[in-house]
Amino acid sequence: MRSAISLIAACALWAGLAPVVADADPAWPLTPLASATGGNWPPAPWQINGLPAGSRGAIPLTRFEAALDGGHPVVDIYAQASYGTLAHPLQPPQAVADGARISWRWQIVQPIAGANLRTKAGDDAPIKLCVALDVPRQRLSWFNRSLLALAESRTGTALPTATLCYLWDAQLPVGSTGPNAYTDRVRWLVVASGADAVGRWQSFERDLAADVRTAFGAEAQPLPAATAIVIGADADNTGQQGRAMLAALRVWKARVP
Repeated sequence: MRSAISLIAACALWAGLAPVVADADPAWPLTPLASATGGNWPPAPWQINGLPAGSRGAIPLTRFEAALDGGHPVVDIYAQASYGTLAHPLQPPQAVADGARISWRWQIVQPIAGANLRTKAGDDAPIKLCVALDVPRQRLSWFNRSLLALAESRTGTALPTATLCYLWDAQLPVGSTGPNAYTDRVRWLVVASGADAVGRWQSFERDLAADVRTAFGAEAQPLPAATAIVIGADADNTGQQGRAMLAALRVWKARVP
């Protein structure tokens, strides 16, 4: 079972923080995952990461692969008692302002047996789409500031202070939100639910600014910048396996009247 420190430390591999926020281009600078193939995949600056070395023994790395489904490029994600992320740092960080939108398509191919977002023993997901955020540290509790400082001392890397993850869940209704079972610096939001969502492609478009406010409340006032986009999947707590596919990921700033 991973610890709060190891999960927070894993965020060090997701994104580095930078002081400048770009807001000129409506589209966020995400390198298309289909822009490279074979040994050159994933294309930079996308990177595949696992848990920090020594955090919990030898945890296998979740497999991320470029594939085609119906002739369309997808990321095929397979977790088997594993943990892993596919992360795109945002340099400079991007403003999560009113009008910020995120859209994607995914298919839950194989749910993870025994997964339960509310427990450490069941804290696994066949896919999660996350946005790492730079909430000012003065808004955090003393405990969370101390935990972040400890994790940073172990990794030597600045960490995102908050992360929002979009998830599918077998039982929780759409719209459910809550803290990760290991750390409240990660909050989840259920956007698809139940067996009816399994085995078929689903399309999503979310109001990112509204979702950040829903997940983090007063901490998100004013809205923080985003430091990374992260695709993840894990099955290390349950020891089970799961599979999902993701495509057509895009983040942009819609023009607000």
